[in-house]
Amino acid sequence: ALFGLEICLSPAKAIEYYQQALAIAREIHNRKLEQIALNNLGFTYVGLGNSAKVVEYYQQVLAIARELKERSTETSALAYMGDAYASLKENQKAIESAQQALTLAPETKNSSAEALALDTLSRAYSSLSDTQKTLEFAQQGLVVARQIKNKLVEVRALAFIGFLTP
Repeated sequence: ALFGLEICLSPAKAIEYYQQALAIAREIHNRKLEQIALNNLGFTYVGLGNSAKVVEYYQQVLAIARELKERSTETSALAYMGDAYASLKENQKAIESAQQALTLAPETKNSSAEALALDTLSRAYSSLSDTQKTLEFAQQGLVVARQIKNKLVEVRALAFIGFLTP
């Protein structure tokens, strides 16, 4: 997050400052600063659990990342969008976004986005009652989560594996 504002402030105050930063970035036509402000807004809404806002901001981050040819940011934006779509039970959109992130992750060496994408795929396929794919992605997600020490993805992967393994 930009200067870690959400650590020091209430989320509402952080959002207010990020909105101001976004307005200034747009006023001065600085796409990189605009992307940073949008990314921070999206990430703040991740913390608040507001999936609709996460999608709204990361769609904009994605567009700018593609324009600026920032593949790692593109990968992260897709992963966060996929996660948000899964939370909204928009499984097809979740799968599409997560698959795109997963395709880019090796090229960008973005293991955090890879772990989130694998987690998203296991959650989406679980909602679709596809046990085989749920288990497959949960197992892959567990490996990556342990490599990068992402405890949230690790716990969710273990839960799916434990529940689905006879």
